[in-house]
Amino acid sequence: VALDDKGFVIVDEHQRSSVPHVCALGDICSPWMLKHVANAEARTVQHNLLHPDDLISTDHRFVPHTVFSQPQVASVGMTEQDLRNCGARYVAFTQQYGDTAYGWAMDDHEHFCKLLADADTGQLMGAHIIGPEACSLLQPLVQALSFGLDTTRLALGQYWVHPGLPEVVENALLEPVQQAVALGLRVFQGDQQAAAARRQARIQLARVAPAHRWRQRDQR
Repeated sequence: VALDDKGFVIVDEHQRSSVPHVCALGDICSPWMLKHVANAEARTVQHNLLHPDDLISTDHRFVPHTVFSQPQVASVGMTEQDLRNCGARYVAFTQQYGDTAYGWAMDDHEHFCKLLADADTGQLMGAHIIGPEACSLLQPLVQALSFGLDTTRLALGQYWVHPGLPEVVENALLEPVQQAVALGLRVFQGDQQAAAARRQARIQLARVAPAHRWRQRDQR
């Protein structure tokens, strides 16, 4: 079985090794060495063994990772340093826990959620959270990356329970949405949908922005 220079088993996108009928998954072949990555790879191997004529691949594009410390640290996607190094146009925005109703009730003035998005499209590029339940708060952002949701659709396309800790993520998303709408940016994909999307975003912002500002003012 072929190994790379670090001793990992070399596999293709279907988790197949260099030896016919030998597959590998988990820490023996994965540089992430994370259980949720092994779980995903196991599903790939199971499917491919049962359906050799209909192979699937493991999606390793957006692998989240969490440190279950006190506080928790959770991250997915690119960091700000990554984006600087590749010369990408991006916007960064940070939401403090204490500027949401639940965070205010926790008297939390230390923890935050930081999001990175494409400056032109609003597409999420990275998410980093330090604080209570960071792992759980990260999950909708992993979903957004995996399914190509931009910050506008993620922020305005669903209900966010109030008062709940996920509002840390919601409020972080609302900032670039308001900036994009104010500047008339096209933050939805597809030219035919752009104008309608901007109109709908303005309508929804008119509904949520006053409450958003009131929560912040009330918490101060």
